[in-house]
Amino acid sequence: MSGMQDDKVDAIIAERGLPGFTKNTITSRERLIEELSRIRMLGYSIDNEEFEFGIRCIAAPVFDGNNQVVAAISISGPFSDLERK
Repeated sequence: MSGMQDDKVDAIIAERGLPGFTKNTITSRERLIEELSRIRMLGYSIDNEEFEFGIRCIAAPVFDGNNQVVAAISISGPFSDLERK
């Protein structure tokens, strides 16, 4: 979603909502937009047990020659193995 314009993000939210899976899940549009801005700035995202407790994921967009996001790559693992240092 970090490669999308806010209106496309809004369309996805309208269609699917922002269901909560854990207490860490982003469930508000405002918080999601803030997080997407941070992801764009850093160039990667971290899932801090947002979908399942005990699991962390690190992901980054893949760009084409026109600097458009065409895919993403990620790695998931136990929280303890992917600790921030």
